[in-house]
Amino acid sequence: MNYYDQRHVEGMRKYIESKLGWKYREEIESWDMDKTFREFRRLYHNEDKPLTMTEKKKAIWRR
Repeated sequence: MNYYDQRHVEGMRKYIESKLGWKYREEIESWDMDKTFREFRRLYHNEDKPLTMTEKKKAIWRR
C-alpha cells in the first residue's frame, strides 16, 4: 500500500469513527483495507436504509 492509499484508508477510518463513535476506535483500527472500504460504503451511501417502493420498482428493471 503506498502513501496515497494509506491516507485514503485513514480518511475513511476517520469518517467511520465519526459516525460510529469513539468507542469503536480500536475495532476500526484492526480492520484491513477491504473491511474498511465495505463499512465506509455502507455508512456513506446509507445502504442500511430501507428502500421506498419507487426505488424497489426501479431496482427490478435494473436486473
